[in-house]
Amino acid sequence: MEQPYLDSWRRYRRALKQRNAALKAGDRRADLESWDRELAELGLTVDAARQRMLDITAPAVEELGEAFLGSEVSMVYARGWSAEKDLLESFRAGRERDYQLGSTQAGPHRGDLRLRYDERQARKLVSRGQQKLLACALILAATDVVQTHLEKPLTLLIDDPVAELDRESLMRLMTAVANLDCQVVATTLEPDKSLFNEQPVVFHVKHGRVEQAV
Repeated sequence: MEQPYLDSWRRYRRALKQRNAALKAGDRRADLESWDRELAELGLTVDAARQRMLDITAPAVEELGEAFLGSEVSMVYARGWSAEKDLLESFRAGRERDYQLGSTQAGPHRGDLRLRYDERQARKLVSRGQQKLLACALILAATDVVQTHLEKPLTLLIDDPVAELDRESLMRLMTAVANLDCQVVATTLEPDKSLFNEQPVVFHVKHGRVEQAV
């Protein structure tokens, strides 16, 4: 979605590797200030891009999550350092602890994305089937955003959508997939053409050979 993001993230990871190497070596003479300034500049760029993507994607995730699970779903972004400090200040304030642990404890590499379901953290509440639906909500929302940005359909790969889902949940999922209007390649142990809004082309894999079903 954002071309500069990947370059900034790669440069951030390279600088982080260098800083961590100095920390692990316990070299108090290393010029951490130069690494800290570079990491802070790149880290803020990475964080800002993540925030923008969250703002764009969150409404679709919330809509799909509620459609799949029947309760309010929201996303909480933890940026990876204290909200009370800027990033450069966090690097400087955490140097002694970083030396003790041998790695950088603040920054976007420590960031996390948490899902909340019915106002509680999803991982502490939902079943495996509900976890699958939440993961699908994230993927389908991202697919929708990218298709809209690129103005062309994507190819969506779905591995055994039937697993861990009851019939009603499965149909809600496949309806959402169909609404994306993208190419779908799905694998399953139990072929069910009724899951698709159009007649699918079916292939069988037998002994390493792929054959189109008649």
